Amino acid sequence: MSFLGRNKFTFIVGVIVFILEGSLKIRTEHLIELMSAVLTLAATLTAIFIGFISIIVSLGADRVFSKLDLDLIYLEKLLIGTILYLLVSFESIVCFFINAKSANQLFWFMNIWSTTMAMAFSITLSLLFGLLTFLHGKWQRRKNEDDIY
Repeated sequence: MSFLGRNKFTFIVGVIVFILEGSLKIRTEHLIELMSAVLTLAATLTAIFIGFISIIVSLGADRVFSKLDLDLIYLEKLLIGTILYLLVSFESIVCFFINAKSANQLFWFMNIWSTTMAMAFSITLSLLFGLLTFLHGKWQRRKNEDDIY
């Protein structure tokens, strides 16, 4: 399966939000406060994702890692999520230099920012759903076999 095929949900969400943002033109009056909150959230989630990536990569040669049967799709989603949250962080920093009185400049910035934020959020939900499915499978396997641990 191709990269686009594996992450089609994320890209579909991004395109839908881009179109909706362009047609509805949703704007906030408190842009600086919003971007400050998003910058904090995105930085925190980026640090968490990088921590998960470092844990998974460090377990790569370990026997525990190979027994977990973790798919590389999870690592790919973690990397995509990290990149998207870093983009949201940088876009939030750029916001502080945008003249809020320039409607055209603000329109394109908010459109790109909303799209990136929606894609980052969708990859996070996709990753959480995948990990919950993985853990549920492990729980079922443990329940069916008396005690595999």
